Amino acid sequence: MSNNKMSTVCPEKIFLCDQVIELSSLLDAAIIGDLFYWLAKGEKPWRKAEDYAEMFNVDAKTILRHFDRLTDELKYLSRGRTRLNNGKYGAYRFSDNKTKSSKALLSIYKGILQNSDIANDFGEFNQEEPEYKEVPSIQLLHIGSIAELKCYKSSYLLGRLCWAEIARGQEELFFASKSHFANWTGLQRKTAIRVLDKLKGKGLIDYVCSDNSFIVRTNSCSLHNFFTSYMDEKQEVRKENIVTLAA
Repeated sequence: MSNNKMSTVCPEKIFLCDQVIELSSLLDAAIIGDLFYWLAKGEKPWRKAEDYAEMFNVDAKTILRHFDRLTDELKYLSRGRTRLNNGKYGAYRFSDNKTKSSKALLSIYKGILQNSDIANDFGEFNQEEPEYKEVPSIQLLHIGSIAELKCYKSSYLLGRLCWAEIARGQEELFFASKSHFANWTGLQRKTAIRVLDKLKGKGLIDYVCSDNSFIVRTNSCSLHNFFTSYMDEKQEVRKENIVTLAA
C-alpha cells in the first residue's frame, strides 16, 4: 500500500455531536466522531493526517491544523507520535484526557456504542408511543457519500435532511427563514445556503423561499436508502428497549 492510501479502515458512518459542530466546526466534529468511537471501545487509535484527508476529501495540511486545534487548543484529546526507523515521524496515537470536555465526549460516545441512553435514544422516547420522533443532538455522516459528492459538507447536509424527513415521516421540511434553516444545520448561514445551492444544482434537493417560510425537499438518492435501513434497525432496538423496561 502506498503512502497516499489510507492506513486505517474507513468506517461506513461517523456519529457527529451537534454541540461540537456548533461550537467548533463540522470537520472537528467528524474527526472527534471517529476517534471517540474507538476511544469508547477502549482503544487508542492511530491516525495520519492523510487518513482523514482522503476520508473527508480535504488536504492533509488542513487536517494537521485541526489536529492541533483539537489537542492543543480545545484539549478534547491528547496525542503522541512515534519516530520510524528511517528517522521520519509516523502516525499520531490519540487518547482521551482528564479535561471536562474530553470526559463528556467519552461519555456520549460510550452511550452511543452501548445504546444505553434510553431517554435520548437519537429521538424522543416515550414508552407509550415508541415510534421514532426526532433527530436531537447526534447526526450521522455517511462516508461513502463524501466520495460521491466530493464534499463532506454536502454529504453532511444531504444526510441530515434525508434523516430528518425519514424520522419525521415528512416529504418536506419547513423552516421560518433561511436563517432558521442555517441555525438548524449548525453551519454558518452563508455556508449552509452555499452548500444547499450546490446540492440543488446537482438535482439532489429543491427549496422554496418566501417572506415567511423556507421549505426544503430532498429528491431520491442513495442516502434515502441508507437512512431508511438505519431507521428500521433503530426501531427494532427501541422495541427491545421497551420490552426490557417492562420486564
